[in-house]
Amino acid sequence: MRRYAPVGLVLAVLVGLMLMVPASSETSSGDGAPSREEFDALADRVTTLEEQVAELRATPPGTPSETPTASPTSTPTESPTETPTGTPSDSPTATPTESPTETPSDSPTSTPTQTPTTDPSETPTPDPDGPPSAADFPTPDSVGPATEPTRAWTGGCTVTTDGLVIEGVVVSCPGGLVMGNANGDEAPDRSVQGVVIRDSVVNGGVFTSEVDTDDVAGNNPLHPQIFSIESSRVLCAPAQDSCRAVGLAHFSVRDSYLRGTHSGGWAHNKVVIEDSYITTTGTSTHQSGLRMLKNSTLRGNTILCTPAGSGTDGGCSADGVFYREFGVPGNLTIEDNYFRRGTGQGQWFATRFVDCQLVDVCVDIRMTGNLFDRGQGTDGGEFPDDIGDVWADNYWVDGEPARSGQVR
Repeated sequence: MRRYAPVGLVLAVLVGLMLMVPASSETSSGDGAPSREEFDALADRVTTLEEQVAELRATPPGTPSETPTASPTSTPTESPTETPTGTPSDSPTATPTESPTETPSDSPTSTPTQTPTTDPSETPTPDPDGPPSAADFPTPDSVGPATEPTRAWTGGCTVTTDGLVIEGVVVSCPGGLVMGNANGDEAPDRSVQGVVIRDSVVNGGVFTSEVDTDDVAGNNPLHPQIFSIESSRVLCAPAQDSCRAVGLAHFSVRDSYLRGTHSGGWAHNKVVIEDSYITTTGTSTHQSGLRMLKNSTLRGNTILCTPAGSGTDGGCSADGVFYREFGVPGNLTIEDNYFRRGTGQGQWFATRFVDCQLVDVCVDIRMTGNLFDRGQGTDGGEFPDDIGDVWADNYWVDGEPARSGQVR
């Protein structure tokens, strides 16, 4: 509205003059009437004013001096100042600061930290430290020949050939398959050696011809292994009242089924029995699952003395016996075995170390990681506490730790 103020002023002047003209054109006798010259001069001035008004009307908006002054001053000053300052400062700063900072900080940090902390601490711990499961141990059907043999062994019941391999056959020797002396003499170090029995069934038992008599420390390191049994079944017939499935020294058994009448085996010295099922027929009233003395390893086996009656012990001394009655027990590794309890009998002990608790000579006996069925005692409180003796990480089948001398 300010740019049209001059136009209004001019129009007001014109209107005033027009009102004056008629008055002065009338004949006047008064002294105040204008002369002709004054009227002409006034008409010229009106004409000039009309031209100026026409000029003002023809001038486009924004052309006068006020428009460029006010517009450039207010527009560039306010707009560029507020827009660049507010936009870069508020928008880019707020967005990158909150979005990238919070997202990586919350998401990657919390997820990797919680996941590894929970899983490794819960999954690996039960393996090394938790109780074993009875389902993981050998059964009569899980060991023995991969293919049932049908071919009969014709090589005789006394072996005198070093390195002989007896494989995939059925051996029937009522008195047992005996490892004889290679030279036919009685010297213990002249026994046949390196005999292998594999994927076979031996009826009657397998024995060495002598009991090795070196000391607990095993000071006869050059004595060779006499025989090994792999993936086989060695069975004493129920009529063989005093039969042990294997004995006596310098042999190994793996992945096999051992069944005796008097005991499943007699491991006197330098014997390794692993991943096998060891039991008795339940026909003798004086039996044990296994007898072991010194310098030997019993690992990963199921051991069961099958009861012969309903007496206080079912005719079983224990699943595993380690008596001083047979010599000085020592240097034994007894680990990761399942001492199973039979059914229908009275209570007896899983293991026995008779008299070892009374003396200081039963050394280096390590009994670890074993599993005990409920309804029997662990060891009759006889496990020794001498140099190198260790009882650790043994469990009952219900997951409770099994202690020496405990009955459950």
